[in-house]
Amino acid sequence: TITPFFLLTGCCWAIQHLSERWTNKRIGWIGCFVFLLTPGVIIHGRTILNDAAASGMLIIIIMYLLNLSDKPSKESMAYLGMITAIVGVAKYSFLYLGFWILLILYLLKKTINLRYYIYASLIIYSPFFIFNLINHKNAISPLEPQIEGAISSLNEDEINYGFSGFINDFFDQFEIISVILLIIGFIYLYSINKRELLLSWLIVFPLIFLHGLILDFGWPRYHMPWVALCSAIIPCSIVAKFHSNKSKIRIPTFAIFSVIFLTLSATISTSNLIENQAHVEQKRDYHLSIDGMYEDISSELSDNSIVLAV
Repeated sequence: TITPFFLLTGCCWAIQHLSERWTNKRIGWIGCFVFLLTPGVIIHGRTILNDAAASGMLIIIIMYLLNLSDKPSKESMAYLGMITAIVGVAKYSFLYLGFWILLILYLLKKTINLRYYIYASLIIYSPFFIFNLINHKNAISPLEPQIEGAISSLNEDEINYGFSGFINDFFDQFEIISVILLIIGFIYLYSINKRELLLSWLIVFPLIFLHGLILDFGWPRYHMPWVALCSAIIPCSIVAKFHSNKSKIRIPTFAIFSVIFLTLSATISTSNLIENQAHVEQKRDYHLSIDGMYEDISSELSDNSIVLAV
């Protein structure tokens, strides 16, 4: 449908502008290009799933915080509160952002007109919380399955996904050329603008912590927010190459060279991801069929019954 297309376009717009902030207008567009070529975006970016939209709004929040003055106006704080709350109610795993951004603002000592951030957030949150409270007797009822999933993951004795699965899914989004460019871009950005780099990753840190260390399940599309941030950083590697004293390569030449290799690597990554996802879904369907079988016979079994499955 047309709506996911516009949401994905908005996400790319945000990535491009963040990348231009750290590079320049001549190569900032490559960040958008990198994002669109990652396997998770190719498979899920144009669907009704809201991962791309939430990722775009998260990048906008990052840009807004980076641009926020030391003495923010009432309007600035209100806008930040509104966009933070909107992404929270659009995707409930981002609900932490409301309190997290509030804490970051306090730590950055940008507390002038902070109450307007809170007021604007409550204006967005309140209708959803009231609706859930009236209809489901719980203000955060849509969040309950995720809370139960997190608690279940923490109580499991056997690790099925874990941090290794999280890392594998993340690096499946990039081929070796992309990883190399990301490392170069990361080092370059750290050397010229450490504060903005660290602040950007601080904003997404709780989400990475949740999916990487707490939840014992995951899908490649869950990585879209930090893949978007990495996509904005990768063009910094081109600027780093251009600024190198030993380099005589012009930016447009190296940019085209990088884009060609990124296109080839994206094709390979997408093919691998599709094959892996088919295997994962087949395994999941098998487990669901076993669960269904147990549910069908559970009423006929006593509490001390032993079930053998082969």
